[in-house]
Amino acid sequence: MITIRASSLPQYADCPRRHAARSFTDLVEAQGYTLRHTPQSVGAAIGTGTHEALGYILTERMEGRDTPEQDWQAKAIQSIDDNIADGVVWDATTPFHQ
Repeated sequence: MITIRASSLPQYADCPRRHAARSFTDLVEAQGYTLRHTPQSVGAAIGTGTHEALGYILTERMEGRDTPEQDWQAKAIQSIDDNIADGVVWDATTPFHQ
């Protein structure tokens, strides 16, 4: 499945090849290209985790269910953990917690 996020669209104007490599890695590699894999930035991982949690909240509320804080926090944390499992580039702003 291809997912196009609004937050990824500004990348396209910078360089369509870079956007394709980041957004459609499986499709590009299926065409025989070898891509360099770089670790995700911690800011991007946090953004993705936030989107996961908010998507969960909105879906649950659309279907008339409660969204306990611990549930959506767990979704966000799991997403962040999954996204940084193979390495992450830390910045000077984001605190490190274990």
